[in-house]
Amino acid sequence: MAPPRKPGPDNGELRAWREEGLTHQQMADRAAEKYRVPWNANLIAQRLHQAGLTKEIVRFAEAAPWKVRNAHSRHYRLQQLRDLEKLDRGLPLDDMRTKRATKLLRESERLGFVIAYNPAAADDAPVEEVFPFVDRTEVPPEYLHPKYPISTYDPTKIRVRGEARMGRERIEAEIRRLERQLAADERQEGQQ
Repeated sequence: MAPPRKPGPDNGELRAWREEGLTHQQMADRAAEKYRVPWNANLIAQRLHQAGLTKEIVRFAEAAPWKVRNAHSRHYRLQQLRDLEKLDRGLPLDDMRTKRATKLLRESERLGFVIAYNPAAADDAPVEEVFPFVDRTEVPPEYLHPKYPISTYDPTKIRVRGEARMGRERIEAEIRRLERQLAADERQEGQQ
């Protein structure tokens, strides 16, 4: 037999508090005062989950359709792709993130590259290996996204064709320049 449930707010009360905009800690404080038993934010979160009152997690799977390994989930390039989708959805972004995301889109169009995902990259691999820029002309068209600068094609299967080598070297040099600029922007944002 399950232990008796701690006296506390019912689902209706939790829903009202949620609509009121209270934080979990504020709800815990209110429950502790009202029911005269200790409550904490974790217990409130558990009750909200059991009542089906937790917030839905928003996913940005169109701009980043890959199943990304946990070790790779914090790379800034992935965040820029998610930010592009947020802009498309009309969601708010701060000025720096808006600037970086739109710059990535402009540069990808100007230089003709797309971003691929390499799940085989080591956990501590640099972003250039995890989310490499790939020459758009090297990717089969069915693997290109119509809206975002991404490719679902395996980047390890893309070979440099002899006639494209000079163009690719130019693109790679420009990509390295862009990566340095994006990294500088990232450092500048971190200092603010």
